[in-house]
Amino acid sequence: MDEALLQPLLDMQFEAQRQSYLQAYPAARFDIIEVDGVAAGRHIVAQAGDALHLVDIALLPAWCGQGIGSTQLRALQWEAAGAGLPLRLQCSTE
Repeated sequence: MDEALLQPLLDMQFEAQRQSYLQAYPAARFDIIEVDGVAAGRHIVAQAGDALHLVDIALLPAWCGQGIGSTQLRALQWEAAGAGLPLRLQCSTE
């Protein structure tokens, strides 16, 4: 697809996803995952009800397979445990 058409489509899709997350989790944190000061991905986390929810996590392809996602999950497990909450996530096959 032509870049001039692709970028607005991607921007629209990103904004729709962001709005959907904010509607479901108004107090969500949108965090950038950095490795040595370089953006490697992002995660979205929300404390809702009686749990800490990992709403979404994504790594850029160049950073996959290096244990970064596992490290993020462990950090969120510690955060949840420190708050006396379970960590919850929902997996989608789409």
